[in-house]
Amino acid sequence: MKIEKDSNDIYHSHNSISASGLKTISKYSVYHFINQLPKETTSMAFGTAVHTALLEKNEFYDIYYPMPEIGDLRKKENKELKAEAEEKTDGKICLSFNDHEKIKSIIKNFKKNKLAQHYCNGEIELSHYGRHENVDVRVRPDVINYVSGFISDVKACQDASPEAF
Repeated sequence: MKIEKDSNDIYHSHNSISASGLKTISKYSVYHFINQLPKETTSMAFGTAVHTALLEKNEFYDIYYPMPEIGDLRKKENKELKAEAEEKTDGKICLSFNDHEKIKSIIKNFKKNKLAQHYCNGEIELSHYGRHENVDVRVRPDVINYVSGFISDVKACQDASPEAF
């Protein structure tokens, strides 16, 4: 097993199969796996921002630029305010005012939950590469704690009740 601290792009470009790839093959086909185009929904982008805020908090504001509250974009002055704010991003990912407020609320709740904090404590985003039954495989857990013996995967969801989850 080879363990690396590498970028998301390097991990996803590695010539191996991941659990997500196996799920695509199982649900659709090998053709779909080979020919799938990268996609990111607004929900996925929000989940990534939450993930960064929780697990890589020192890098959050290096990656994201929280937009100010702007208002109705049908108004010319608000469009101008948005354009001015976007000029200040310096290559960062724009995060809407509402999404930033939601993330701040999630962080506030997270800081009140000792169990959640415990399961976010460990090695963050380490890529693991190996072979299983002569197949090159990879896995990149959000958190792995070798001392306490657990792996965690941060998820954002609308309803975390056992029934909905």
